[in-house]
Amino acid sequence: MIELNYYFRDIYGHYRTLQLSQVTPDELWCLSEDGILLARLSKIQNSWKQLTGELLPKELIRGAG
Repeated sequence: MIELNYYFRDIYGHYRTLQLSQVTPDELWCLSEDGILLARLSKIQNSWKQLTGELLPKELIRGAG
């Protein structure tokens, strides 16, 4: 299992700590905050895409990826 912290500045200028995790190399990346799953991500054709979850800013997806 891989777990990474990602520090993101929101539109209000506040820093948030998000967690990226992947159980095995063939699974999607999970993006969560405070234990709540926000989205699942995958790299498709050299670009990070959000596959599930609430709509998140593209900058957040790109940065987390």
